[in-house]
Amino acid sequence: MPFDFVLLRPSLQVCIERAASRKEGAITDNAMLKNFYAHFEEGTVEPICDDNADPASLARQVADGLTNGRFRIP
Repeated sequence: MPFDFVLLRPSLQVCIERAASRKEGAITDNAMLKNFYAHFEEGTVEPICDDNADPASLARQVADGLTNGRFRIP
């Protein structure tokens, strides 16, 4: 059964900054983060990677992608 899968993925640099700046559970092991991040680069899903987009712009990108089949998983 086909379905749509949308992956919103910030850049690795943004992930590292966010993980390190957590008030609780900060992650400072960048090697571990890079390894984990790499898992999201594998596969057939095309992510939306836009560190500067506001929520409305991201919503438009998602809606457009759903309309044109960008996120369809067969």
